[in-house]
Amino acid sequence: MSNCNVIAHRGANLVAPQNTIEAFRKAIEIGCDGFETDIHLTKDGIPVVCHNFTIDETSNGVGAIKDMTLEEMDAIWDEAKKKGL
Repeated sequence: MSNCNVIAHRGANLVAPQNTIEAFRKAIEIGCDGFETDIHLTKDGIPVVCHNFTIDETSNGVGAIKDMTLEEMDAIWDEAKKKGL
């Protein structure tokens, strides 16, 4: 019989926000063998962790990560935080 590894998709995203250090730590704490995440480059070449190619589902903005600078993405997320999103 072969071994089966348990991999947490985006970390333990049912108990912590997906793709966060907290979600990755929780995955390890509950016994997962590893976790999977996605990394995309911004327009200015900065790596960011996000499951999707766009920020449409994870913010109140729209657009592809590759088409935005990190500064533009930060402005969108800062605005979302102010609105409690």
